[in-house]
Amino acid sequence: MLSKTILKVLCFILIIGYAQRINAQEYKIACLNDYPPYSSINEQGEATGFLIDWWNLWSAKAGIDITFIPGNTEDCIGRLNTNKVDIIAGAFFSEELNKDYDFGDQILSTQAILCIKKDLDPVSIDSIGFLVSIVKNGYTGNYLEENHPSLELDLLNSNRELYSAVEQQSIDAFVYITPEAVLDLVKVTIPDGYKQFEVLYSNNLRPMVKKGNKKILADIMKGSEAMSKEDLLEVATKWNVFKDKVTVDRTLLYVIIGIIALLVLGVLLFIKRILNKKNSLARRVFNLEEEISKGESDFLEFKSSLRWDYHKNVKNKVLELVVAKTISAFLNSNGGILLIGVNDDGAILGLDNDYNTLSKGNQDGFVLALTTLINNTLGKQSHKYINIRIVNIGDKDVCVITIERSGIPVFLVKGEKEEFFIRASASSQPLGLKDTMAYIKSHWESEK
Repeated sequence: MLSKTILKVLCFILIIGYAQRINAQEYKIACLNDYPPYSSINEQGEATGFLIDWWNLWSAKAGIDITFIPGNTEDCIGRLNTNKVDIIAGAFFSEELNKDYDFGDQILSTQAILCIKKDLDPVSIDSIGFLVSIVKNGYTGNYLEENHPSLELDLLNSNRELYSAVEQQSIDAFVYITPEAVLDLVKVTIPDGYKQFEVLYSNNLRPMVKKGNKKILADIMKGSEAMSKEDLLEVATKWNVFKDKVTVDRTLLYVIIGIIALLVLGVLLFIKRILNKKNSLARRVFNLEEEISKGESDFLEFKSSLRWDYHKNVKNKVLELVVAKTISAFLNSNGGILLIGVNDDGAILGLDNDYNTLSKGNQDGFVLALTTLINNTLGKQSHKYINIRIVNIGDKDVCVITIERSGIPVFLVKGEKEEFFIRASASSQPLGLKDTMAYIKSHWESEK
């Protein structure tokens, strides 16, 4: 009799334990294995990073067990599609993905920043003439192909490969996904050797599940709502997702103020020197239409087009060299302004004919063609002295190229030949070798 009672008790315990196992919740979460500091694999082969700690915190708040399954982007998507995982730890929302997947509330708000080397200075994003490195099969690639198709992309296999190249400064440009300023914290700094060129877009990292999994989304929301600001701050600080605010002691503050004062004084002296130049461009150019009415001068030149031949009514790329020659002459003299889309008589012709010769027939395409011309004939270093903008005069586009005096001699490259031009008698004048050497000595070396 006693043995039957013991047997019943044991069966009851087993049934309760089995029922608890059946009812226990556990979610398998796919995470990227190469996306530090958000999600990666450490030396022990464990998943680690901001997203991992976020989900561990979520697990504690929601009372639901989780298991991380790392992989690359394709692995994570494939496992979600075949029900090998329940959730992708963090993905960027897009209309395309939203057709097949549902997204939870944001985990982290991010922005994509185009960073370029500090010594590079393109006019605009569509005029960039060097490779932009990104990780393939990601949201960024789709965004750039759709919005900036003229960019040449260097597709890398992983985020680790990208970060390594950035650390070695072996690439010219890359897209940096950084957290936005939330939780009252300061943004992540730009990596050494690079500068922020343009913010491309903002997007949010969100949990992603298969379409229609409302139960999982409800569980995710329940756990995330239980997280406090202090909890999130602790996670963010641990992974340095945000740069902590820095307190500066009084001595250091005085040193910084002193340095700033000296810099301001130096800038003011420099500005005064520029303004005191005999033929200062800043004193001469005030109103564009008024200047056009005065005609060409040592500081102002008109060109009917960049490449459209109005005499033959055809595209003529030889005319591009005439534009490059004029820019080089201004660079080697005291600066000036070149207007493209205005004929010798001051009549506004516009840029429509030039646009029609370009594959991208608009302002961006024109600026890109002009930038490429300068790169090929005068060198990329010339851009620091050149400003290009398109203005509208009488419903017609005119390109205004403002050129400062160059800090070094600039030679015009034509194939294997180099020529040197200066501005004189309201035109671009070539100099022979002897005269060039003498001019360089008097124009630059005498100021050293």
